[in-house]
Amino acid sequence: MSQWYYFNKRERNGMIVLIIILLGMVAFYISMPYLYDELQLETELDSATITALRQFDSTRLAREAAWQEKRKQDSLARIAKYSSSSDKVTKEYVPEKIPVILKSFNPNNSSVEELQSVGIPFWLANRVDKYRTKGGKFRIKSDVSKIYGFPDSLYQELEPYIDLPDSVSPEINKPKSEEPKRLSIDINTADATELKKLRGIGPTFSKRIVNYRTKLGGYAHITQLKEVYGLSDSLFLAIQPSIFVSDSAIIHSININTATVKELNDHPYITYRMAADWVAYREKNGDFSSTDELLSSGLLNEPLYAKIVVYIRVQ
Repeated sequence: MSQWYYFNKRERNGMIVLIIILLGMVAFYISMPYLYDELQLETELDSATITALRQFDSTRLAREAAWQEKRKQDSLARIAKYSSSSDKVTKEYVPEKIPVILKSFNPNNSSVEELQSVGIPFWLANRVDKYRTKGGKFRIKSDVSKIYGFPDSLYQELEPYIDLPDSVSPEINKPKSEEPKRLSIDINTADATELKKLRGIGPTFSKRIVNYRTKLGGYAHITQLKEVYGLSDSLFLAIQPSIFVSDSAIIHSININTATVKELNDHPYITYRMAADWVAYREKNGDFSSTDELLSSGLLNEPLYAKIVVYIRVQ
């Protein structure tokens, strides 16, 4: 008999699930009245909220309509006020119509009334006057037609009476341009300040040019400026048309029969070895009879001699 009352594990689990389902159904059945009352309450609340919102929207729309109407009335009042003030200004400032008599006139100095008298409307005459007040000037007849709003038909009617030339020659009132004075500087007499007038020559180059001139004893030709430290060929070509060496330039020369090695070597063209050889030759053979002896004795070659000869002497 015990086997009929015995349930295996699977059967026991099934029974438990079935019991839980039955208990859930019983609980749901018992709570249904309460759920229905709560749902009905929420529905009533939503209806009340919607009604309140609709009333609020109606109030807001009414206020907006009233505000728009007020704006409209204010705008109409301003327009009416402006119109009445405009009429007042027009009556107060617009002069009576002036009889038109075509006659010669100069738009540069005719008054507003005079411009009106030849047929130019008051508003346009005022515009001409404002143009002149700001510094404008009419040079030729067609300048009048360039005034903003000036009718072509009115200009054609007045054109014969405008006291201005039809055109102006390009040469009239054109300032005569003077040719710039060409710069011409003697590099043997100019000081640093004058040398700075040369384009590209600043304080540094001007001092170097003067210092190198002193060491040389004077420039014999303008190409010697290329020997100034830092002065490029392009800069020399730029200033070449503005510089010269006078034919009467005074060149300071060195007496090679009395100068010491140091005095000779102080000249940029004479090296220490050259100076020592010249003094040694002089001590052995006596004074140089002429500067050419430097060539004949082999102490100088011809290119170097041609470069130095202007700076040396024997007396």
